[in-house]
Amino acid sequence: MFDKGLLTLTDIKKTMRGLVGLYILQAFLIVGQAVSLGLVITHLWSGKPLKEQFIYIIGFIISFAGREGLQWWSNRWLDDYARVEAKKLRKTLLEKVFILGPELVQKQGTGHMVTLTLDGISEVEDYIQLTLSKMISMMIVPIVVLAMAFYLDWVSGVILFFIYPLIVLFMIILGYAAKAKADKQFVSFQRLSNHFIDSLRGIDTLKYFGLSKRYANSIYKTSERFRKTTMSVLRVAIL
Repeated sequence: MFDKGLLTLTDIKKTMRGLVGLYILQAFLIVGQAVSLGLVITHLWSGKPLKEQFIYIIGFIISFAGREGLQWWSNRWLDDYARVEAKKLRKTLLEKVFILGPELVQKQGTGHMVTLTLDGISEVEDYIQLTLSKMISMMIVPIVVLAMAFYLDWVSGVILFFIYPLIVLFMIILGYAAKAKADKQFVSFQRLSNHFIDSLRGIDTLKYFGLSKRYANSIYKTSERFRKTTMSVLRVAIL
């Protein structure tokens, strides 16, 4: 799911404009790959000699290499951008924690704050990288492919024109279903992290009263519930 908070990041519009240009070029290279490969296969199937397909094979290789080069460039660009923004977010989070003090930690839970600061920011970094690349590519590549399909064969273009919305609708439904499950999972994860950190902090006291084994079983049951809910989210998300 797309979070509108991404639009508040520094230089996000400049980054998106650059990615749009890269993915437009990549879309035309994808079309070049498909056309070159299709011509080679159809010509060979019709009995034409392989040496006559040399120019199409070269075209396919150039398109493939160009596409991979642009993909590497865009990934590196997004890696650098996401890393810088993640550092800024982590700095802002730590500043707020120090300003608000123990009140915030007590309200959110020690385990939750530790997880949010360490793993949470790293996940935000991955989210920035993946969301921007996938969102922009899904907006541009299908349109270019559809336009080329209409140009080469209008019947195929019409079929794609009606199939594309169904694919998008299916992805939206799955996205909302996965988001609903993930929101429920977040509460369980927060409870588990707080439970675990509190257990570590009080392990000496638990041993003193002979309750360490009982508490270990409690942590095991909580983690098992978390594992099952995580798998239920993944079952929907990977469809």
